[in-house]
Amino acid sequence: RADMQKLAEENLELVGMNKRVDLKTRDIDVGFDESDIPAIFFDVPNPWQYLTQVNSSLQNGGFFGALVPTTNQVTKLLEALKQFPFGELEVVEIMMRNYKTIPARLRPSDRMVAHIKASTPLQAVNTPEDIASTVVWLLEGAPNITGELFTIDAGMGLLRGGIPARG
Repeated sequence: RADMQKLAEENLELVGMNKRVDLKTRDIDVGFDESDIPAIFFDVPNPWQYLTQVNSSLQNGGFFGALVPTTNQVTKLLEALKQFPFGELEVVEIMMRNYKTIPARLRPSDRMVAHIKASTPLQAVNTPEDIASTVVWLLEGAPNITGELFTIDAGMGLLRGGIPARG
């Protein structure tokens, strides 16, 4: 919806991120114009219905995330993800807990808002063809590389080591 995109645009501008995000109004069901997308994030009630579009547009090693409010939706997404080559699956519950602002009795408020964020990060997994093309490049296109150990994991090893991935 155009009104929601306008609100998102205003919020991105407010936090100085508007130049780093491309916004489009388009039916996800028809897919994306772009390919090799580094990250795709959904805030829709049925993200499992669009995993084919995500899989065909996400770059190898790219991230997919979905924000869903119920465990039933997380379960449906987890079941659907089994059909696709994603790795590094996580389900995270996001909680915001306010504190009472009385200095002498600083303690959590009596109420808390919590939501579930599912499947972040999900990363595309290398296929045998990806690894084969890297080996062919080493044999044919990189004659000066000898005696090296290469990890062909689309950057996933960097994430496991705590080093943030860069686009």
